[in-house]
Amino acid sequence: MDCPDCTPAAFVWPEQPYTLCAYCFNGAVGNRWRRVALPDADAMDEIEEIVAFRDMPWERNWDHTETADDLRAENAQHGKYVPPKKPKPPKGPALAGEGG
Repeated sequence: MDCPDCTPAAFVWPEQPYTLCAYCFNGAVGNRWRRVALPDADAMDEIEEIVAFRDMPWERNWDHTETADDLRAENAQHGKYVPPKKPKPPKGPALAGEGG
C-alpha cells in the first residue's frame, strides 16, 4: 500500500485494517495508525492467489484500483501463471425442497 504522504512503503494488517508507513511513521497524522478499507475475504483470497505466482516478493503487490482481472492480465503479460476465475458461491443458503 502506498503511504499518502511519502512513498510506497506502508504496511497493512488485514486482521485489523490499519496501516503504518515504514518511512515517515504516519508523521502527518501524529504518528497514529490510519484505518484502511480492504476487500472482503473472498476477494483478498483471490488477489493473493494471483500475485503468489509472481517470482519476486516485491512483484507480489496489489493496488486498490486494480481488479482481480487486472492482476490476471498483468500475470499473462509477464508470462506468469494465470489462475482461473473461481465461481461465485450462491447467495444465501438453499432452502429445503429447492433445486429439485
